[in-house]
Amino acid sequence: MLKNSLKILSIFTILIAITNTIFAKGKKTPGVNWHTGTVESAFAIAKKKNMPIFLYWGATWCPPCNQIKKTIFTKKEFKKEMNHFIAVYLDGDEKRAQTWGEKLGAKGYPTMIVLNSRGEEVTRMPSGLKIKGYISLLKKARRQDQTIQSLLTLLDKDNLTSGQWSILANYSWEQDHHLQETFLAKENKLKNFTMLYNKAPKRYKSSFFFRIASMPEKDLKKKESYRAYLLKLLKDKAIVNQNLETIAYSSSVIAKNL
Repeated sequence: MLKNSLKILSIFTILIAITNTIFAKGKKTPGVNWHTGTVESAFAIAKKKNMPIFLYWGATWCPPCNQIKKTIFTKKEFKKEMNHFIAVYLDGDEKRAQTWGEKLGAKGYPTMIVLNSRGEEVTRMPSGLKIKGYISLLKKARRQDQTIQSLLTLLDKDNLTSGQWSILANYSWEQDHHLQETFLAKENKLKNFTMLYNKAPKRYKSSFFFRIASMPEKDLKKKESYRAYLLKLLKDKAIVNQNLETIAYSSSVIAKNL
């Protein structure tokens, strides 16, 4: 059973690579009311109208970007949800997009960030979710005014809401360059994800577990209990879909560790 389950992890990476090549390159998705001015003007409008910002940073040659544009951005549910946001589309090959990529600490394509009306980051979303997952996360994010840094400081007080835990569980940590030097620094990463795993409500624990399982082998503790938990999670399709990004990008490390 263990051998077959671990094979699944590597297969995910292959399947995603094959799937991504199917989708053609494309520009802005029709139907979404993308902001036509500068990012600065979008921030100004968001502040004036007290609206959150949805910022997409991608590239036309990026397979995961094209997959999201084709399977998520085209959905009527997504287009409807975007009416609650100032939607900003940045093509990573343009000079202004690279400038903003540096400002936002974006590390790769696609990066999807939700900011509050003051231009402060609330969350950045992973790739790999189903449309219902994105809509649920967008609704929670636009109602959440606190920044991701603020949520992390609230962990010591143990008073996060279910919605706030959902944001942390679905946060695209690897895409955030700013946190690489603090919360995700090499000496803090395992400790902090273990803390999140221990504190998280049961429904969100799997998200932090897969990140713990992606740590270098020498840093892992209690491997036997982790291995048993991994086999249990891989049987749950919903949990696998929820953590598809982490599983896909770290499958070889997880398989080697466990």
